[in-house]
Amino acid sequence: MAQLGDALRKQIVRVKLDGALSPKQLGVLAGTIAKTRHAALVADGKLPEANIRFVDGAQGAAETTVKIAAGKPGIILYKGSSLAQAAAYALEAARQASQRNSKSGTYAASWRIFVNGQEADEAHVPPNAQEAIVVNITPYARRLEQGTGRGAGRAPYLITEIVARATKSRFSGLVVLRKFVSLSGASSNRFPVPYHLKRPPGGEMLYPSVVISLRAS
Repeated sequence: MAQLGDALRKQIVRVKLDGALSPKQLGVLAGTIAKTRHAALVADGKLPEANIRFVDGAQGAAETTVKIAAGKPGIILYKGSSLAQAAAYALEAARQASQRNSKSGTYAASWRIFVNGQEADEAHVPPNAQEAIVVNITPYARRLEQGTGRGAGRAPYLITEIVARATKSRFSGLVVLRKFVSLSGASSNRFPVPYHLKRPPGGEMLYPSVVISLRAS
């Protein structure tokens, strides 16, 4: 990171001497340099691809919002993270959202993590995992995701959409998507997985999920 700091200092000193940029413009310049340099270091394998970004202490803020003032330079910090961390975060976020939106404790307790196609112990997601899926295995999960809550005018649950957005914002170095997926099975479960729809069109149910994966190299 020393190289990044040197580059920023040289650029900022130059524009300060010229007196051509406002503090806000300096922040845009510094943030752009930081973002470009960080991307280059990630591409070279010198920094982890998955990361959590802090700008002046604000998590997930854009680099270009950094505040540059006399005697008080802004701080852009990248903390390395992993797919396992992102999956753990998404799992807990989904459970909390379920508890707020559902009166059923079963639904909130039915979130699972699948890694590379197989159910994984949530406390021991393999560090070399390429893909993790956070999914609710209840047969009514899809209906809750797509339908509305009880009572007129209540919003849909959309828990996987909310969690996907939050996870993507927090772990910027990963690909995070909301998808409906097929499952091959799950342990410690009172419901059959995969569940077969009893109404038309029938067939195996597709489960709402948050899919987290590494970016293609």
